[in-house]
Amino acid sequence: MELLQLKYFCKVAETQHLSRAADELMISTPALSHTIKKLEKELGTPLFDHVGRGIVLNEGGKLYYNYVKNALLQLARAGDAIEELTSKKYKLRIAISNPMYWDDLFAAYRKTHPQIKLIVFLVQDIKMWNDPDLKIDFYMGNAHDFTRNNYKQQSLFPEEKPLLIVNKNHRLAKYKSIDLSACENETFFTLHHTNFSMAMWQDLMLRLAGLKNIQLEEGSYLARMRKIHNNSCIGLSTSRGYQLDFMPDKDIVAVPIIQPYVPRQQAISWDESITLKPYAQNFFDFTVAFCQKEQV
Repeated sequence: MELLQLKYFCKVAETQHLSRAADELMISTPALSHTIKKLEKELGTPLFDHVGRGIVLNEGGKLYYNYVKNALLQLARAGDAIEELTSKKYKLRIAISNPMYWDDLFAAYRKTHPQIKLIVFLVQDIKMWNDPDLKIDFYMGNAHDFTRNNYKQQSLFPEEKPLLIVNKNHRLAKYKSIDLSACENETFFTLHHTNFSMAMWQDLMLRLAGLKNIQLEEGSYLARMRKIHNNSCIGLSTSRGYQLDFMPDKDIVAVPIIQPYVPRQQAISWDESITLKPYAQNFFDFTVAFCQKEQV
C-alpha cells in the first residue's frame, strides 16, 4: 500500500466520480481505476458501490476514508512541524467567527510571543465551515457551531444569555423579559454577511419563535447599532455581545429573552486525535488564562 494510493482514494471518495477525480489529479481515468482496484484487492474488500454513472462509498469505504483522511492530515501536520522546527518559524492557524471577541487576546499573545505567527481567518459560510481540507490548529467561537469529528472543546466564558436589543423608546423596551412571539410585525436587523455564526443563531431563534410577519434587514455591526439607535429596527444579541457592541449607547437597552431560550457558549476547539505542538499548547494555556482573567 502506497501513500499515493491513499491520496487517490480520498479524491475519488470526495468527488464520487472517477473521471472527475482523474481530471483533478491530472491522470487518466483507467490509471485511477486500476489504483482503486489494486487498493481494494490489498484490503480484501470493495470500498465503493456503483450508483448510475457515479460511485459512492459503501459502509467499509466510509470507515476507511475517515481513518485515511485523518492519517493524511497527521502526515501533513508532521511535515509542517518539522519545517517549523528547522526554520524556527512557528505558525498557528486559528479560525474564528467573530473577530471582536478575540482582538484583545490576539494582541496580548502577539506582544508576549512575537516569535509565533498567528494566522487568523474568518469562517464566512457553511461551505467553508464543512470543508474537510480546512487546516486549522484551533477554532474559537460558539461551541455549538463546530461539530467536526474528534474535536474537543474548552469553554472560555460563561454561557451567553439571549437578549432582544431595542431603542429605549421602543414599545418592547418596557418588558423585564420577553417571549419573542411578542415581536410579530417588527423589523429585525441581522448580520448574515458579517457573522456567519451569529446569523445561524439568529435564524434559529426566529424560527423557534414561530414569527410569521416580520421584516429582515442585513448589514454590518455599525449599521445595526445605528438602526437600533434610530429606533428603525430591533435586533438579537447575547449578554456578552451586548457588552461589546452596545454598552456605550445609553439609548439602546437589552431585554432578556425567556422563550425561545437558546444560549451561546464561546469555546476553543481542537482536534484531540492530533498531539498539540508545544507552542500550540502554550497558546491554549494562554487563552484559557486570559479569558479567566477577563471574567474577574
